[in-house]
Amino acid sequence: MEEFDRVPIDIQSTNNPCLSPSSSSNGHTLTISPGMTQYWTPHCEDEIRPAVDMIFKTLDAGIEFYTRYAAKVGFDTRSSSVVTARDGTKTQKLILCNREGFKNTGAQHCQSQSSADAGEGPSRPKRRRVSNRTGCRARIMFKYIGAAGYQVTTFIEKHNHNMSSVLARQFLKGNRNISSVHQKFILDCAKANIGASKSHGLYSHIVGDYSEVGATVVDFKNVRRDLRAYILGADAQILVHNLIKKQEMCPAFAFDYEVDEDEQMNRLFWADPMSKKNFVAFGDVVSFDATYSTNRYDLVLTPFTGVDNHKKCITFGAGLLLEEDIESYVWLFEKFKKAMGMEPRIIVTDQDPAMKVAIPTVFKQARHRYCMWHIMCKVGEKVGPTLNKDEEFRNKLNSIVWTSSLEPPDFEMQWRELMEKYNLVEHNWFKTMFEARKHWIPAYFRDVFMGGLLRTTSRSESENYAYSRFSGPQSSLVEFMMNFDSALRSQRNTNAKLNSDNEGYNPDMKTPLGIEKHASIVYTITVFYQVQEEICASCFKCMVLSVREDGGMLHYDIMDGKNKRFTVVHNVNDHEAKCSCKMFEMVGLLCRHIFVVFRDLERIPLKYVVNRWTKDASLKATFEIDGVIYDQNGPKDEKKMLLNKVWSDIHCCMDLAGSNMEQLTAFSKVIDEQKQLLLSGKEKLSPQHSRRTVIESYCGSTEISEINILPPKHAKNKGSGNRIKSSKELAMEKQ
Repeated sequence: MEEFDRVPIDIQSTNNPCLSPSSSSNGHTLTISPGMTQYWTPHCEDEIRPAVDMIFKTLDAGIEFYTRYAAKVGFDTRSSSVVTARDGTKTQKLILCNREGFKNTGAQHCQSQSSADAGEGPSRPKRRRVSNRTGCRARIMFKYIGAAGYQVTTFIEKHNHNMSSVLARQFLKGNRNISSVHQKFILDCAKANIGASKSHGLYSHIVGDYSEVGATVVDFKNVRRDLRAYILGADAQILVHNLIKKQEMCPAFAFDYEVDEDEQMNRLFWADPMSKKNFVAFGDVVSFDATYSTNRYDLVLTPFTGVDNHKKCITFGAGLLLEEDIESYVWLFEKFKKAMGMEPRIIVTDQDPAMKVAIPTVFKQARHRYCMWHIMCKVGEKVGPTLNKDEEFRNKLNSIVWTSSLEPPDFEMQWRELMEKYNLVEHNWFKTMFEARKHWIPAYFRDVFMGGLLRTTSRSESENYAYSRFSGPQSSLVEFMMNFDSALRSQRNTNAKLNSDNEGYNPDMKTPLGIEKHASIVYTITVFYQVQEEICASCFKCMVLSVREDGGMLHYDIMDGKNKRFTVVHNVNDHEAKCSCKMFEMVGLLCRHIFVVFRDLERIPLKYVVNRWTKDASLKATFEIDGVIYDQNGPKDEKKMLLNKVWSDIHCCMDLAGSNMEQLTAFSKVIDEQKQLLLSGKEKLSPQHSRRTVIESYCGSTEISEINILPPKHAKNKGSGNRIKSSKELAMEKQ
């Protein structure tokens, strides 16, 4: 028999065999063979060390025991061969040290070299991988012995490599455990579009340190990987399944979809009851703009956006489209119109040619308005660098285009004068824009109620940015919908906070007028500040030049602080007034010129208080849709409320215990007792089964047995992939 020299080695000296050895009950014994081969035998407590003839009731219990032992002393395990009887019983199982065997690199290297020598060109570069294989023979064998369970028949304790250091043991697989708590945390973060790396960092702050997380960033990423693998192939089917469940729970939830000839989803529209309620209150003007890079298929997100009574963005519904063509937009607008039951007065979009055809096809009464900002951004490119640098030209053009005070004849006259002055009468682009003037120039929207509320798609672009913060280009449809719902809840929470502020705060008055006090009562704070500015201007900046009576009406000529003259026609008996600035017609709020003649009134006449700007516009918790009454504050999910209370109580107890070790220990004992009680009543799930259960709960759907709706094709639209850059963008890059 070969003799060995046995040398006890302390943990602190294990990384350097040249260090002087010292005995330690927590260290390793270094054994040197006559051939100078080193073997490490770990030290540990007898109760956690396996031994030959040990018996376990189940194979899983034996494997778990060996895995815990390995994690404790500093090495990882790997499953190896298994022998199975005809009845499916595992009769023998071998577990190895994960450093068993050697990395086989010679054959791969020779194959790559021979391919290059044969003239097949250089092989594709491969990621360089390091290997920890050392041919270690440490192992354990379990053998089935009948009703008694499994017996350890072989146990080799010695390793031909050093054990992991104390600092490195947190990264051993045996010490990394993605529990259901980890998984739920990761998936909850995913709903808020928080990636794996940030989730890992956030979790480390919760538990106190990275070493206490119990998993690496890669483990966190693998949970997201498993989620997408679970969804893969059934993405559209799971999404539709979840939307159908929503509709079954709430019939007012509207959604529809279409598939192509290959049964792949290509169109989707949805709107919940709150969106319908908000459209009734604020849907007079809608901004519509497409946004990109919100999902892995590059489907175009098309939200319908409006302005609420706090002048914040509000969403009325949304769609996903594979193609931006006339047929797709007609389908989407028809679904939107059907869901809302009415048309908006005005819909603002960019100059997309498909929308130009689709909007008048579906919306027979709505006015289609082009985004002014998109049009004016093209001026510099169309007129050339010389004229673009002409400040006088740009200022004059802006003063004609952006003003809301010109009547159509005045605009047309000033436009012609400007074109003649700068020789642009025959310019094709300016001619086209003049022909389309009724679709974008404010002068042609002065008589349309709320025609001045939105002139650009900036509201949509702002809302699109908000949605992009909650979703990403790699999101599946299921993830995207959860992220969209999170963004929508955030938007509605902001609205609820503003409503709360209106209940509890009273703005300062700047005049002693009763009409100002009344305005502060009926309007939201945001809108009141605008009205207050008009009231103050009526007192301090406006001057009545003349008053004449004609047919029982008083005609006031008023000059404001900008030296512009306006005419107000006032019916004293009926408290009616109309101003030539048409501010009330355009935005639904009285102007400073009318406040001059209403100054003595204690209250704003009700006919001039537009409900969409009042505090009560969206406060009604109960509303009716299609004859069904819905209660916004109806029954809550009791299970979810109880879960939230439990989490709150646990955090409260931890905060109250604080740094008191005795109280923390007592609280920990109570929690552990309850944990063991809950575990005892449940069948233990494998890590894979446990993860699948969490993912199914996250997706809101069990594994789909039959897939009838396939995921969409990858879209090829103007906002996806590389695009041709404009000459302006290319010039800016050269600077």
